[in-house]
Amino acid sequence: EAMAIASPVGIGIIDRDGHADGGNLLPGVVRSQAYLGSHRDYVVDVGQPLLIAAPASLNIPAGSNVKVRFRPERCRGVIR
Repeated sequence: EAMAIASPVGIGIIDRDGHADGGNLLPGVVRSQAYLGSHRDYVVDVGQPLLIAAPASLNIPAGSNVKVRFRPERCRGVIR
């Protein structure tokens, strides 16, 4: 069995209007978001909930379809 592990700083969120080249993308739905002053925390459902930190200027409402990007240099594979 193998699984991928991603560093939290290696996970990003792209709204449906944002342009995303390349791979390492999963479709998701924003379940909630919280404005925390310096950034926003999003809970995105990609088959399981992910907590993603994003710039405060990015304001995506709950229920929006998004893409979640995993930066390959921040991912590792693990074999159990």
